[in-house]
Amino acid sequence: MKSVLLLFLLFIASCDGFFYQDPYFPDEAFELWSINPDGTQDEMIILLELYIDNLKSSKNGNYIVAYEKSHRLQLIDITSKEIIFTDNDIRREPSFSNDSQILIYIKNNNIMKYNISESFLDSISLSETNRFPIFSLSDDFIIFSETVENQRDYTISLKRINSDGSNPITLYSCSSYHNFSISYPTISTIGEIYFIVNGNLHKINIDGSDYHSYVGLGSERFSISPNNETVLGSSGRKVIYISTDGMDTYELFRGEEPCFIDNNTFVYTYDYDLLIGFLNGTSSYNLTNGQNSVYCNFTDKIYYMK
Repeated sequence: MKSVLLLFLLFIASCDGFFYQDPYFPDEAFELWSINPDGTQDEMIILLELYIDNLKSSKNGNYIVAYEKSHRLQLIDITSKEIIFTDNDIRREPSFSNDSQILIYIKNNNIMKYNISESFLDSISLSETNRFPIFSLSDDFIIFSETVENQRDYTISLKRINSDGSNPITLYSCSSYHNFSISYPTISTIGEIYFIVNGNLHKINIDGSDYHSYVGLGSERFSISPNNETVLGSSGRKVIYISTDGMDTYELFRGEEPCFIDNNTFVYTYDYDLLIGFLNGTSSYNLTNGQNSVYCNFTDKIYYMK
């Protein structure tokens, strides 16, 4: 009788979420919002049942992709305010082509290419553990990180392939005793690739030339100014300024996840608030409550989660 009662209590507890949480159906939902950088037109777009880790905006401002840590993505049409595509069990992290027509991400070590207008999913087969695919400025190439396990260590590499999957080359490679990956490769407006390896910022050209390393960043996410003169990241909950010529590095103020709006202005997070900061010394100000912000230049909108 006692064993039956114990099983019943365990069943009730598990139903209340104490012992099991289905990662695809979280018990907390987040709202996707948009706001102008001046604080006007703060509007909710859609309710998402995701534990949001990051947002990406297409360059034309028509789409937002939301990604969560349990490896699920949802593609949102901003105009219709609807989820138009979703997928599970993906690796970090999805991104858009520069013509805003293709969403790419990693699943089962393959690069998945979702054609938004045609609702068609294609793939490029890869053999190793891969993450963080992005397109080059021309959309002719795809850049991604690769991790290969050796007998005693790992080889982590930044790879480039043609957008049809042909002609793979290695742009950067190093050995590690830990299973790190190259994180958050980002293309500047002049086509340079910035990326993070074990907390350190690096830069290289699309052809593998002009490699440069910078001081470390505590966080993996960072933002490049439109004029390519500044990189902002965060470390120890402080926003870090790095000049791309490598001459200046210093702390600006407390905050995380900075994202440039223009060459002087950026949005960042602190204690679940979104704030607007400036490089010229102007005091920051609170914009709204929220997190995981991304700015779209085409629409002049900040998209964020509440």
